[in-house]
Parts: sequence; C-alpha cells; structure tokens
Amino acid sequence: MNKQKKEKMRNQYYISQLFFILCFFTTIVMVAETEAEEVEILEIYSDMSYLKQSDGNMQFTVVFTFDGEEDTEAVSNVPVSFYTNEDEPVKIAEVYTDMTGTAVLRIAPDYKFPLNYDGYFYIKAVFDGNEKFEGSESEISYIDISLDLSFDEIEGKKYIVAKAYKLNKSGGIEEINDEDVFFYVPRMFTRLPIGSGYLEEGKALLEFPTELPGDTIGKVTVVARIEDHSVFGNVEKISSVKWGIEKINTYSEDHRALWTEIAPKWMMITLMIMLSGVWGHYIYTIGQLFKLKKDA
Repeated sequence: MNKQKKEKMRNQYYISQLFFILCFFTTIVMVAETEAEEVEILEIYSDMSYLKQSDGNMQFTVVFTFDGEEDTEAVSNVPVSFYTNEDEPVKIAEVYTDMTGTAVLRIAPDYKFPLNYDGYFYIKAVFDGNEKFEGSESEISYIDISLDLSFDEIEGKKYIVAKAYKLNKSGGIEEINDEDVFFYVPRMFTRLPIGSGYLEEGKALLEFPTELPGDTIGKVTVVARIEDHSVFGNVEKISSVKWGIEKINTYSEDHRALWTEIAPKWMMITLMIMLSGVWGHYIYTIGQLFKLKKDA
C-alpha cells in the first residue's frame, strides 16, 4: 500500500515538474514574441517632386509615409538629408519632416548645381531610419530651364506670351521648343485653367480671354507652367496685367448687407433680442440673490 502511494506521489511530482517546464518555456516564447513585435521596424515610402518657382527658387518636396493599421500615415519629425552630385554625393542641407511627413528644401537662384555630361542636375533625399522606421531615399534629376511671361498686342488682339530657355555649356541662351505650356488664373481655392500654348522658336502664345474678370482696376494674375515633364520637371512663372474686366461694387447708401458698413435689419433685431435675453437673465439672477439675502 505504501509502495503504491509512493509511486503515485512520484508520478504526481514528475507531472508537476513537466507542467512547470512547459509553463516556463511557454512564457519564454511569449516574451520573445512580444519583444519581436515591439522591435518590428516599419517599412516606409518616399516620393520627391521638383518645382522651379516664379522667383527662380528651386523647390524640392519629399514626402515620407508608411502603411498604418487603417490607412497611410505620415513619418513626422525625422531628419532628411539632401545630397547633390551623383558620382560623389555632397550633403547640402538637412530638413525635418512636418506633421504630414513632408520635408521642403528651397535652393536660391544663385546656387550652382553640379551638372552631368547631358546638363542634368541631381538631388537625393535620404532618411537613414531609426528604432521605429527603416531608412528610405528618393532621387530626381532634371535640366534646369526658365520661363519668362509677358503680354503683347498683335494685330489688335491681346496675347499672353511665354518664353522658355536654358543656358548651354558656354553660358549662352538656348531656346526650348516643341513643348506645351499651360496657363492659369489664380482663384480663391484653386487655379482656373484658361488655355495652353505650344513652344515654337522658344515662344508660346495664348489669346487673352476677353471676358476674364479682374480686380477693381482690371488687374489679372496669370500663371504659366510646364507641368510634370520628364526632363524639366515643373516650372512656373507668374505675372499680372490690367486686361481684365474691372470689378465694380455699386450699392446705394441705404443698402444693407453682410458686406456693407450698415448691417441688415434682421441681424440687428436678432442681436437685440439675444442681448435682451442675456441681460434679462443677469437682472433676474441678481434679484434672486438679493431676495435670498433678505430672507436669510
């Protein structure tokens, strides 16, 4: 009987030890998996664009994102290094991304990029990565060109004139031909397309729309753009001309509207009712306080 009891106790001991070992290894595996999940490095994506602005500044914009749980999310507040010279990279700036994952670098017109044999400049944006994100980089290469925008009257008609050119290796001006130029007029939230022209002998023409509204003196701002070009990127020029229809605001002295000095009657009546209600509550509250004090 004692022998059977000892055998039973021994078996229970072995079972408890085996259970303990299984629990121990299970805990180790769970901890390892948790740590692996915690140190998972996220893959990110980058995309860079280029715009030659109207003032001659060269603007490079790069956006870093990653795949979040529900949607694409921004990689914010990380340093981005910008390099030029593809053969022997030279760091020219470091910019931090904003809350949208965007880093913007503007280069002044007097900066001279190193050019390759075909006249292309090169720039690369690099994020080296950190404990949360993998590194990522994006690069572009374009030929630097310029746009001029002017206005001319030809045979009694008014034209918008865009000229495109680049500097050749000897420093001379070389015309850009056989390319589209798009024209816009800025509006409150967007740019209104008004037409396009085709570069011939370095010049693109568009007849000015006769019914285009301007400001109170007829001034209209026009934007000329070469867009998403595989060789030139995005290039724009902005200028103004007094060819638009003058905006005239004519109101009688007793005219009442939201934009006039005298407010509409319905607004004044509504305001008086609201103020009367507010002051009525103040007077009622003060009266009740005096009444409570008297009763006390």
